[in-house]
Amino acid sequence: MKRITYILFLVLLLFSACSKKNKKIKLSGQIKNSSGYNILTINNGVNTDTITLNKDGAFKSVFKYASGYYFLQYANKSIPVFLQQGEKVIVTASANNFENSLQVTSKETAEINNYLVKKYNHNRKILEALGGYQSLFLYSEKRFLTTMDSLKNRNLKLLKTFNLSNNFVVAERKNIRYNYLSVLLEYPEKYRRWQYRPDYEPTAMFQKRFQNLTFNSEEDYKMFPAYKMLVFNKFQQKYFQNLPNSKQVVKEIFQSKIEPFSNDFANMLYLKMKYKSPETIGMEKILLEDIGKLTKSKRVLNWLEEQKVLNTLSLEGQLSPDFNFESISGKKVKLSNLRGKVVYIDVWATWCGECRKEFSHLKKIEALYHNSNVVFVGLSLDKDKNKWRKMINQFQLKGVQVIADKVWMSDFVLAYQFGAIPRFILIDKQGYVVNADAPRPSNPNLIKLLDNLLKK
Repeated sequence: MKRITYILFLVLLLFSACSKKNKKIKLSGQIKNSSGYNILTINNGVNTDTITLNKDGAFKSVFKYASGYYFLQYANKSIPVFLQQGEKVIVTASANNFENSLQVTSKETAEINNYLVKKYNHNRKILEALGGYQSLFLYSEKRFLTTMDSLKNRNLKLLKTFNLSNNFVVAERKNIRYNYLSVLLEYPEKYRRWQYRPDYEPTAMFQKRFQNLTFNSEEDYKMFPAYKMLVFNKFQQKYFQNLPNSKQVVKEIFQSKIEPFSNDFANMLYLKMKYKSPETIGMEKILLEDIGKLTKSKRVLNWLEEQKVLNTLSLEGQLSPDFNFESISGKKVKLSNLRGKVVYIDVWATWCGECRKEFSHLKKIEALYHNSNVVFVGLSLDKDKNKWRKMINQFQLKGVQVIADKVWMSDFVLAYQFGAIPRFILIDKQGYVVNADAPRPSNPNLIKLLDNLLKK
């Protein structure tokens, strides 16, 4: 179900305490009624492998995986399965009724997988009765905690009804706690955003739930994906909050007792950069350096080399091309005459809707740095000067407002190779390009970058 997110599936996680070394896992089965979609993926929380289904939905594959918990994903559905080295595991389900039709059979882990399926459907029905997983984050803190405490206790009760090994029960009790805490971790930010309560801060009662939680267990990191999420959240939040000053956090990651964590963290940064996650915009140079320090992946190292080649073609780190454009007052303005100040350029046009969306955010940034050593330049790519002047007056745009002499064919515009607008450029006091594609005014990273440049 689309409404049940990855976190919900974490409520079903487990990892066996035993393992068989150097043995493969043989996975086969059939997704019935699968016409139109023939891709099955298997994910361990870090890596994903793809299986192509036959025309009748059958599949067969062999993996060199460690024993443990995995997500078997089909279309927009995910199933929790336990795979053990040396075993032959058969998975069957109907694409039309995935959750209720799922069956996982194997010699040694059949009862464990039966438990997992029962627990998954048990939690799914409870959450559906409550209005869906996401509705939890609209609750008051007291109601949210009461609901989550009840769900955790129901899971512990369900565990007792199965005749499972003592080793597994011990591991699963710990796993239930980590899953519970991973959901709690989501609550503050979602509640603030969805209930329009930016002032909300978790109470001492909320924080008490995280008491005695440590973030340095390599065994638990490898065993429980929910624990991995808790570790990731702690360091990821700290890392992006401290940008552009990430050295201390990177040092802490290196000093972590969890051996694979530094490489996993580098993979996360790599994916965020690759798909241009908002928190990476304007911080690319720092992230590339940190990824290079942390990663052990050949794929990521090759990608870093590609980025280095691309960066040699970039203007960043070089003196910015100059311009001498007409301002709103009719006088000419040279960019080079603004040296001695940090320059933030907004490249826009009257016909650009996305440009207009940033105006209100830009005004807030301008007010924040009023009387500071930052100059804000609006560079229009309009052909019609009357429309340009009219919009400046309409939106009461401040700063230095100029219009490009040859629109897209102006030397300055060609030098920066604008593919689209809005586009923002950040230049330091000496006239060197800091970011040729800087964060928008609506991106919090802009304030971090401006503050950092003003200190220099």
